[in-house]
This record gives sequence, C-alpha cells and structure tokens, in this order.
Amino acid sequence: LRRGFQVYREVCSTCHSLSRVPWRALVGETHTVDEAKAMAEEHEYDTEPNDEGEIEKRPGKISDYIPAPYKNDEAARAANNGALPPDLSLITKARHGGCDYIFSLLTGYPEEPPAGVSVPEGLNFNPYFPGT
Repeated sequence: LRRGFQVYREVCSTCHSLSRVPWRALVGETHTVDEAKAMAEEHEYDTEPNDEGEIEKRPGKISDYIPAPYKNDEAARAANNGALPPDLSLITKARHGGCDYIFSLLTGYPEEPPAGVSVPEGLNFNPYFPGT
C-alpha cells in the first residue's frame, strides 16, 4: 500500500484527485502519524474568513483532505484534452471488477496500439479502458 501511495503521489496525482481521503486515513495503513502530518503540511489550505472577510492560507493538518490537482472540473478538462480525470477515492467501488479492473488498467498499456487503432496526440491506448 505504501508503494501504491508513492506511485499515486509521483504519477497519478498530477491529474487525479483523492478528494474523499483525509491525510489521517494513511496513518496505520501506509504511514506514521508524523509522516502523514509532514505530507499534509507540504500543502496550503484556505482558512475560514476573518472579520474582514479575507481568507488566508495555512499549512495542512492531518484532518485535511488530500488536495486535488485542479481548482475545478473545467480546469481539469482544459489540462487533459477535454477529458475529466476521475477522482480515485472510491474508484474500486465505482468500477465493475474493482481491484482487478484497476490492476488491468495500470498494467495494460501496450508499447504500440493495435493495427488500425488511431490514438490522438497526447493520449494513450489501453484495452481495459472503456471507449478505447
């Protein structure tokens, strides 16, 4: 699990969010309390508005949720050729095949697409991804 989270942070998190996962969920599963706190503190979160209505930034806390790579869906689509990368928080529950689907998806990218398959620039072919 720890290696999986490392892969998420280094690869997947550039496009995909884990919007329903707080940093504290990692404690005892993949990281220690101190490690989870340190990762949370690498990010800035908005404070509640002060008396003047201004919002400031603060370091993350272990109770905060892992931040998304984009501010909103429109920004995510603009950065990904119109495609909206799915949130990965509940992906195994949301896809038929669950963990097996995820494994196939992650390991199913061939060097070259099959003959006769056209793949747009900047995208990749994967036989396990619906619609390809």
